[in-house]
Amino acid sequence: MKPPVPANSGEDAPPPTIEWPEHYGRVVTPVFRETAPRALDFCGSAVLIAGDDGSPWLISAAHVLAEMEHSPLVVVASRSAYYYIVTVGKAVSTCELTPKHAANDRTDLAFVQLNSTIAERLREDFQFLPIAATDHSRHLPFAVPCMLDGYPRAFVEMENGRPRTLMEMRTQSILLPDEAVRRRYGLAIGVHLVAPFQQMRDGAKQPMATPDPEGMSGGAIWTQSPGEVLLTGIIIEHDPKRREIVGTRIGRLAAELSRRIAVSKLNS
Repeated sequence: MKPPVPANSGEDAPPPTIEWPEHYGRVVTPVFRETAPRALDFCGSAVLIAGDDGSPWLISAAHVLAEMEHSPLVVVASRSAYYYIVTVGKAVSTCELTPKHAANDRTDLAFVQLNSTIAERLREDFQFLPIAATDHSRHLPFAVPCMLDGYPRAFVEMENGRPRTLMEMRTQSILLPDEAVRRRYGLAIGVHLVAPFQQMRDGAKQPMATPDPEGMSGGAIWTQSPGEVLLTGIIIEHDPKRREIVGTRIGRLAAELSRRIAVSKLNS
């Protein structure tokens, strides 16, 4: 099914849209924490990544994965199936990679490597995005079409501590130029991304009820390059007054995963 597209802003032609590459499959997951045996609470979204060597990783906003310090994190594929990611542990935050700047770090990204057993179970319902399908470009001088991808809390219905329905949402938007991001939010150029969370339309181009994006933290920001759709950023927060999504570029985290994989190969 094609993702909803944003409402036309009054211009004759609709804004450009990104077609979802079906061969990617499901790479964005909902994330829950276990509050009691067989009882879950929704935390946000995450993206499954495969390293150059095929190693399985889960990346998300740091504030989403921080929940694993207190209770097991769970990825849910459907009403009847869910998978433990880890028991109680700690994800690696990008903030920890540069501790002297931690106090001012707003990247809010973290990752955790999955064991092979969990990864194989996840592959029954999801796919792992090759790390080569990430965008490492650092400058955005012009507005660029993008797709916002995640699980709004409004699309996750719970019943007796378990998810009754889950719905992933992919909606079209436009990334603001870097200079506009700096002026509006005081965020660093080349680090963060901002996109309006626009009114959606259905396949017949009729307005749809647009949910609150709360819960999409940890989800994906996709952009189009010639011939392919790339993971460009991870959603970290939203501004309810401006109706804008704030994300962090994926380049820094992807580079760290590649570095760890290379070190692991040297030590093996």
